[in-house]
Amino acid sequence: MKDPAFTVTGTLPLSVSVDVPPPQPRIETLAVILAKIAAAWRNTRESNNRKWHEEHYLQIQKLVKAHMPSGSGFDAGTHIELDACRENLLVFRTEFHHMDDNGVYCGWTAHRVYVRPSFVYGFLITISGPNKRDIKEYIHEMFSNALQEEYVYPSYGRDLLTDKGE
Repeated sequence: MKDPAFTVTGTLPLSVSVDVPPPQPRIETLAVILAKIAAAWRNTRESNNRKWHEEHYLQIQKLVKAHMPSGSGFDAGTHIELDACRENLLVFRTEFHHMDDNGVYCGWTAHRVYVRPSFVYGFLITISGPNKRDIKEYIHEMFSNALQEEYVYPSYGRDLLTDKGE
């Protein structure tokens, strides 16, 4: 015997309209924002969504160019290696142009910078490549400072390159 309390009678609508507000923007660190966009980039690549794949690619490139170390020794800038990024890993490539004690350029070193999340510290940074003139400490400081900066995300029309939610 069927329970009448669970019986549906009549016709059901073909579609149901539910007003769901968009997610509210939050203040996030640049590290979290880059990780979210990198994940979206990977998902759109796997789903073959070319439009959003390109949009995420352009957005992340603009953010890296605007906020990650560039100049002052990072003369070739910083580049994100999207294919190597995962939900728990950001990978950057950079080179440093060294000067000696007399202010004369004395060579380049190439580095990969690996950023992993941490419950205690927010994120952990590992740097590959030679430690010429103790450069890894400076690279760590510059990347840490950039990745700790906070911005409104998702930006919903705000300029994510400049808006710090103030």
